[in-house]
Amino acid sequence: MAARLADSPALSYQMKNLAFKPTIIDRLTVHHFRSSLPRQGRSAFDREFALILHNERPFLTDKLTQSHIIFVAAFLSAYRTLRSMGLGNDASKEKLTPALFRLGRRTAAFFTWAGIAMSRNPMQALRRFSETKAQNAYGPSFAVETAAIPGGFVSEVKRCGYRTFLARHDAVDLNSLLCEWDRVWIDALPKSIDFRRPTTLATGCASCRFEFRYAERSLSGKGPRPISDTATREKPDRRIADD
Repeated sequence: MAARLADSPALSYQMKNLAFKPTIIDRLTVHHFRSSLPRQGRSAFDREFALILHNERPFLTDKLTQSHIIFVAAFLSAYRTLRSMGLGNDASKEKLTPALFRLGRRTAAFFTWAGIAMSRNPMQALRRFSETKAQNAYGPSFAVETAAIPGGFVSEVKRCGYRTFLARHDAVDLNSLLCEWDRVWIDALPKSIDFRRPTTLATGCASCRFEFRYAERSLSGKGPRPISDTATREKPDRRIADD
């Protein structure tokens, strides 16, 4: 694996000369998107990724922000590589979707299950998990607020570092695909919790609003109610339409 991560001298140079030392997760993320491409496109990916990282240097203000930038830069580089190979916008998104959804799915599902489903109070555990993640995993490029609502709580993303990055690269059209990536942890929520996401920044709203409530049937003792919302437990639609 280490040898594969160092396949491209130019890519290796860019990763070694960042503001902060990349983590193994950073390197594996780049490798993941690079290896999802046909072999003939990987050199183009290396050039695109190196150029994006070079242009992003002024924004690498802290280690968490750098990791987020590495992730979305690899994602954008893979998309642009597919476009350069002759695929259209929709076809490139469709090709990229499986790679995006494979990234971190098992890890996200495990930590969601371990931290929430096994708790005597899943809602309390979920809120604590969300608040801890907001403090320790997002960094200053995100602004997240949590508040109580009847039957649960809401976590509201008022500034998204991914959207800010995509805007700098004239690629906000891809934001909706990253929103769909939330399914990797939404699918792992216990059925006793009703999840809704009525608004997102990607659709032009003021925030991404994540609402968590006890399912009505769970409260009445009649069993869990399926989640119904813009982000459901169904598999993602691979035919993501243009904005």
